[in-house]
Amino acid sequence: MDREIASKKMVIKKIKTELKNHRKDKFHKKMETLPARVKMVNIDGLSRTSDKLVMVKVQQLFDVQSFQEIIQNSKEVHKNLKSLGCFKKVNMTVDTMPEDDTHYKVNITVEETGSVFANLGVVCGSQDQVAGVVRVG
Repeated sequence: MDREIASKKMVIKKIKTELKNHRKDKFHKKMETLPARVKMVNIDGLSRTSDKLVMVKVQQLFDVQSFQEIIQNSKEVHKNLKSLGCFKKVNMTVDTMPEDDTHYKVNITVEETGSVFANLGVVCGSQDQVAGVVRVG
């Protein structure tokens, strides 16, 4: 009797997993064909970093045709902004525009790194002397 119950529980679990995967696949297919355009990008937190430099990195968000592309390009933009080395944090959100459900805006919030930097230099002298210079600014 216990084996039958365990067997039926396994069958139910398998069916639930298959249903979950089916719904997930169906959702992803719908997102791939859902038309979408980015109409606005807000960037908060910029002070020292050049606006032009950041705009070059986010330009690809305006070239999307579907919601799936918005997600993919947002991940790429996030990676590109982090790789600049100017930001400690980069957070992005995607939201719909009030006038049309196919138009989206991307909000980017950045936290710039501090202006602390350090240079370390080592100079070897002629008589087995080593001198070091540390500059912190």
